[in-house]
Amino acid sequence: MYEAQLATYRASPEANAPVKPSKEAKESESSSDSSSDSDSDTPKKPTAKTAKPAPGKAAAGKKAAASSSDSSSDSDSEDEAPKKPATKPAAATATAKAAAADSDESSDWDSSESSSSEDEGGTPQYTREYFLKKVGEPEKPLKKVKRVRAVAPKPDENAAAEAAEPKVEVKAEKVFFPKDAEITHAMMVAKLQEIVAARGKKGTDKNDMIDTLKKLAEISETAKLGVAMRLKIFLHLVAAEFDAASTTPPMSTELWNSCFANVGELLRIVRETPTLIVGDHVTEENENLSDTSKPLAVRGSVLGTVERLDDEFTRTLQSADPHTVEYISHLRDENRLVSLLVAAQEMVERIGVVVDICRLYLRRIEHVYIKLDYREFAEKGLLSSPALASAVSSPTGTDERATALMARLCKYIYHNDKTARIRSRAMLCHIYHHALHDRWFEARDLMLMSHLQETVTHADIETHILFNRTMVQLGLCAFRAGLIVDAHHCLQDLVSSGRAKELLAQGPTQQKYPGAERNVEQEKIERRRQLPFHMHINVELLECVYLTSAMLLEIPNMAAHPYNHKRLMISKHFRKYWDFVDRQIFHGPPENTRDHVIAAARALAACNWNQAQTLIRSIKIWSLFPTADKVKDMLSLKIQEEGLRTYLFTYSGIYDSISLDTLAQLFDLPQATVHRIVSKMIMSDELHASLNQPTNTIVVHRSDLSKLHHLALLFTDKSTTFIEKNEFLFEQRSGVQGFREQQQRAASAYSNQRRGPGQRPAAAGKEGGQQRLQRQFVGGAGAAQTQRPRRFGQPRNYHNNNNNSNNSNVNNTATQADAQQLAVSSS
Repeated sequence: MYEAQLATYRASPEANAPVKPSKEAKESESSSDSSSDSDSDTPKKPTAKTAKPAPGKAAAGKKAAASSSDSSSDSDSEDEAPKKPATKPAAATATAKAAAADSDESSDWDSSESSSSEDEGGTPQYTREYFLKKVGEPEKPLKKVKRVRAVAPKPDENAAAEAAEPKVEVKAEKVFFPKDAEITHAMMVAKLQEIVAARGKKGTDKNDMIDTLKKLAEISETAKLGVAMRLKIFLHLVAAEFDAASTTPPMSTELWNSCFANVGELLRIVRETPTLIVGDHVTEENENLSDTSKPLAVRGSVLGTVERLDDEFTRTLQSADPHTVEYISHLRDENRLVSLLVAAQEMVERIGVVVDICRLYLRRIEHVYIKLDYREFAEKGLLSSPALASAVSSPTGTDERATALMARLCKYIYHNDKTARIRSRAMLCHIYHHALHDRWFEARDLMLMSHLQETVTHADIETHILFNRTMVQLGLCAFRAGLIVDAHHCLQDLVSSGRAKELLAQGPTQQKYPGAERNVEQEKIERRRQLPFHMHINVELLECVYLTSAMLLEIPNMAAHPYNHKRLMISKHFRKYWDFVDRQIFHGPPENTRDHVIAAARALAACNWNQAQTLIRSIKIWSLFPTADKVKDMLSLKIQEEGLRTYLFTYSGIYDSISLDTLAQLFDLPQATVHRIVSKMIMSDELHASLNQPTNTIVVHRSDLSKLHHLALLFTDKSTTFIEKNEFLFEQRSGVQGFREQQQRAASAYSNQRRGPGQRPAAAGKEGGQQRLQRQFVGGAGAAQTQRPRRFGQPRNYHNNNNNSNNSNVNNTATQADAQQLAVSSS
């Protein structure tokens, strides 16, 4: 199609060379290019021609369109060629090729216009050649659009360096007083009041206020205004630091250290100036800051700042993660704080105000009562690792022993305090300290004499928490002392509730309903009550001690009452886990502490005391006790003794007599211990037997209930209850009163008639076999009484001896004929 034009151009390139366009032509060309770009972006459909040529003239029109497209392509190539300089032939050739491609596109567009016009104007002739590809027509190359990547400008290195440098704002130094002016006390007080008046106002910079007060303290020191003015400025400085901590709790370490140094400065000033009077009782009118002829007086409370510093220390420990180094670093500051309390104690003792002395004594007690004095255990030889006594510092911060310090401080509070709260908290801390050091009897007597278990319900929540902690420590102390019954009763209420962490302030409150919303304010208050981690009591150890105590009490009780053990249970919490394990078909090896205790209980119930000992001693949590070896030995002995009692309860019915020597060898116990246990069981009517001294044996009396006896008595009780309910309903519906009394009188008269005239009435005669059997097994003097553990604080009476005197001579045994008669009459 273009061969003729290309041949002409190649033959005479100078004749067909493009003319250099003028400036106006270039501008028109750029505008046309932009318009063509916009047209290419949004192509428009060519409009149809209004004239309709004849069908015969379609071919002629098509040829004319082709010739017009060729001419247009030539003109386009001539316009685009001058864009490149003529000195570069390669560029000119590329431009010519691009122009040819553009002309090709324009010819295609014209051809499409002609075809559309043919479609609209007339009916074209569709032949085979119309649809086939033409042989001489070259393939049209795809037009490639070059995308120009935008290059970001290189940043200026100098500008970046200037932006990275922090801008230091140079603050103008504040001028508090005129230059070269003599600073007096009045000027300093006026300036101090002006600064303090801005406290609490909106927009006040608290850190700026702290810096201002520090500057005032330096000016006061330079002007030599005296210790009273310095003390007054430092009181306001410490208050400003506490205000800065209240906005972002807890107080930061730097701020706490600064506040600690300022409080120490306050105590130093008061200690070095004995004539200085400081306190809340001093009014602003009575303040004396400059007149040395009179005693200096400053309004403020140094003791209040010490107490607030102690509270901020506790808040810091509450918010810190106990498993990080930060918590340990905070905890090391306690020794510094205790030394500060000792200095404050000297100050209040010199002043002599009883209320302040009691308040500060309680602060010292609360820092000492939870700490174990290892030196005391080392002197008794009870420590598992004696190196602890030399490694741990003194809990009091002085050379005074913790026991003597607690006794001295608590006794002063007992005699001089007039408020119930301080005295109650001091007494609970004293009991806790006694129990922590295994002084069980002193702790128990102090608890019983104080009657705190009766009055603690009227105390505040913090005192409730301290009471719960004290009862837990009492239970642990009783357990270490081998008093299993007392340990069980001290821990029963707390462990059975299922809220041990909440009651000990060691965890959040559990919601009664899972979907209930929590109050934000209530959560904040509960979070403030939480104790620091180093004051926590191990809840797993607490549960282990309680379950072990319940095992040693419950297993013999279940063996003594095999048929009605569900009614006579000692520990409901232990029974719940026992029943859960008992319902399982396969029992795997124990995994946690609770599994070890339940597995040991199952072995003890089968009288396998060796396996029970192994399981209990393998629990690793006993190492938390300072006397772990002593506790394990005590538990081994208790398991042997309770195993002996369980064996006698379970298998005494198949023996006529048992040798004490055999029992001693079977349970690896001394013969004296076996004799003591058996004698106690016989005296408390737990074992129906007698001791034969010449033969050193136990003679067993077969008077225990069989299964038939138990079922017969159970049937009798249910039948009696059923008859009484029916008679009561009959009286209500019929309106007849005294129906049951009439039935009883009729039955008594009928029985008297059958006895005959010479016999005594049944009511006045000797009781029959059925009455004797019921008296024996339902609750008479000869019945085997249940040995219930006593509650804490009751007299030391482990069994019920409240029997009537008229039942003392009743026969303790029943014949087999009486039992059969009872079973027949019941059926």
